[in-house]
Amino acid sequence: MLKLSTNYLVNEVIILKVLIIGNFEGGNKGDDLVLDSLITMIKKYNQNMNEFIIPGLSTEHLLYIKKICSNAKIIIPSTSRRHFALRFLSLKTIYYSFKANIIITSAGILFDRKLFNPRYSFICTLYPILLLAKTFNKKCKVLGVCVDVITTEKGFKKKVLQNTIKLHDEIILRNPNVVNFFDEINYKHYKVAADCVFGLKKPEIKKRSSNTIALNITETLVVSNAKKRNEFLYALNNYIKKNMEKYNFVFFSTNKNDTEFIKRYIKSLDFKNNGVEFEIFDATEHSFEEINVFLSQLSLLIGMRMHSLILSLLNVIPIIGIVYDKKVSGLMMQCKLENFCFEFNELNYENLDLSINEIIKNSESIKNHIYETVNKKYIKVNCEVKKIFENL
Repeated sequence: MLKLSTNYLVNEVIILKVLIIGNFEGGNKGDDLVLDSLITMIKKYNQNMNEFIIPGLSTEHLLYIKKICSNAKIIIPSTSRRHFALRFLSLKTIYYSFKANIIITSAGILFDRKLFNPRYSFICTLYPILLLAKTFNKKCKVLGVCVDVITTEKGFKKKVLQNTIKLHDEIILRNPNVVNFFDEINYKHYKVAADCVFGLKKPEIKKRSSNTIALNITETLVVSNAKKRNEFLYALNNYIKKNMEKYNFVFFSTNKNDTEFIKRYIKSLDFKNNGVEFEIFDATEHSFEEINVFLSQLSLLIGMRMHSLILSLLNVIPIIGIVYDKKVSGLMMQCKLENFCFEFNELNYENLDLSINEIIKNSESIKNHIYETVNKKYIKVNCEVKKIFENL
């Protein structure tokens, strides 16, 4: 009798632990979307990454993350308070950095105007975590995904920033303008792509006529020069009041604090006596899909927050960028939309009116340009992320 012997090849299930360090405490839709895009692309290109450790993740956002990766294990270590630059430096975060196979630093983490900055205290907390992880967890790989660097530091502080960067095995930059800094510090393991939120959605042109203009302004104006701030708000007020019959103005917020600032700003417009009320679309209370539906109905968006502009671009909506920070001007330059970009203290009725009229007049060609630009960014981001993650 012939005996048949059957061997079964059993594939070992490898589960990679991924520590993602970023500002995911809630209240800022841009930060939430950075995390969403990271996890979406990670799961797309490497199914073995099935345990995510996300310090400080808000409870509300956890529910959404579970929809993206329903079969993954999510661990949320508590984080220490912002004060004294201790934002991520908790014992639990350090503990998990020793256990992680991969540590990912996300877009905003290396964005730091000053090293010891009470508002963005990233570098001085990230550096010790990465240093300890690299010292005691030799197998751990540190990746920076769609990172940006804005710094005016010199001497010791610049050295800390430089050392933090060099603790990364590989970095994907979101802004080509910072390449010189990486070359200056002799860091070679970088690629240039775009903000990872561009990887969330392929652009799509929807032929729809609209007279709705969305306005996105940020509460960070309160820390700007009072005279310049008032001049900017006056120019905006003036334009709204003179064009109420021509356009439908709505407000678009990607940040909880911005929403409160917008409410105060609307009160200052004093239109209620005339029965005029302005819609505020708070993106922090809506899903990515709902945001896309809202934005697709606009004729254009005038925005200050970078991710308000990116979200509009994803929906092929023309934008006017108001620069309160270099990352906004960097985005507008990358998209070759510099003609529609203004420093917030340079905006006046005339140049705003001129830009809006030009966009309305040349809407089709501008949308075609946006589509081609954003589609390239979608492909580039996915391509670079795939290269990093698929073979880990």
